[in-house]
Order: sequence, then C-alpha cells, then structure tokens
Amino acid sequence: MKTIKLNHMLLIAVTSIVMGCTSTQGNGQDTPKESENSTVSATFETCPDQRPQVCSMIYDPVCGTDNKGEKQTYSSGCNACSAPYVKGFEKGSCEDQ
Repeated sequence: MKTIKLNHMLLIAVTSIVMGCTSTQGNGQDTPKESENSTVSATFETCPDQRPQVCSMIYDPVCGTDNKGEKQTYSSGCNACSAPYVKGFEKGSCEDQ
C-alpha cells in the first residue's frame, strides 16, 4: 500500500513539473516592451528570470538569441530558455528566418 501511494505521489510530482513547462501559451515568457529593445520583432519572446529546469520532448523549433546577439536553433522555447545565456527566441528555426 505504501508503494502505491509513493508511486502515485511521484507521478503527480513529475506531471506537475512537465505541465509547468508546457501548460502556458508561449511557454510562459513575456514579450519585451518596445522601449527595451527597438530591434526586437513582435514575435520575440524573452526568457523568464527563473530558467526552466525540465522541458518536454515536444519538437517545436525556435531561433534563440544569446546575450551576444548570436542565433541558434533549439528544439523548443523551453530548451532555449534553459540556457542561461539565451535572452529569448522567435518561433521557427533560424534557417527559416
């Protein structure tokens, strides 16, 4: 009986963590204000201050921009923002933009 409760609690914890990274539209990032960076497009999503620790395996490519302005394709917005040097991302691979 204790094993079943422990497995159930573990399942709930893992589900909560995964849903936390995938349940909000736009991966939970806010769009930057126009005054913050006038060269940022309307589709640019900034990474949150608290970086994701766990991301789903859903492939939805994004073009991440690091603090040097260099771009790299990541498998998702969550994966891009898990890197501490990434400022934000746009939907689609960098090659598509």
